[in-house]
Amino acid sequence: MLKEIVEVAEVWPGEAVVKFTRQPMCLCCKYASFCNTKGNDTTVINSRGFILQKGDRIEIGIEEKRTVFAACFTFLVPVLIFVAALFIFKPLGEGKSFLVAMMILVFYYYFIRFVFRKKSHYFTARILNKL
Repeated sequence: MLKEIVEVAEVWPGEAVVKFTRQPMCLCCKYASFCNTKGNDTTVINSRGFILQKGDRIEIGIEEKRTVFAACFTFLVPVLIFVAALFIFKPLGEGKSFLVAMMILVFYYYFIRFVFRKKSHYFTARILNKL
C-alpha cells in the first residue's frame, strides 16, 4: 500500500481537506496531471468515521494494485489498441490507418475519462490512522 502522512486543512461533514507535501519525484513527473490532486497540494477525502480537526496529522493510503490498474488503462492498453488498429486498417493505406487509429484512441480516452469519473471512489486515498 502506498502511504503518506498529511495534515488536515479543513473539516467538512463526512469529509476532510488534507494538505500534503509534494514528493520530489512528483515535481518532475510529466504525468502529474493524471493524479487525483490535479496539481494542487490539497485533496478531499472521506473521513470514514474518524473525528478530525484542523491541524491533525493523519496517515492516508491507496492500494498499489489500484494505481497499477489505472496506469495500465491509461498507458498500456492504448498502445495495444493503437497497434491493433494500425494493422486492422492497414489496407486503407498508412496515412488513413494512422488517422483512424488516432481517432479510436481519442474515443478510448473519452471512454476512460468517463469510467474513471464514475469510479473515482475506487482511486481515492483512505484514512489509515490518526497520529
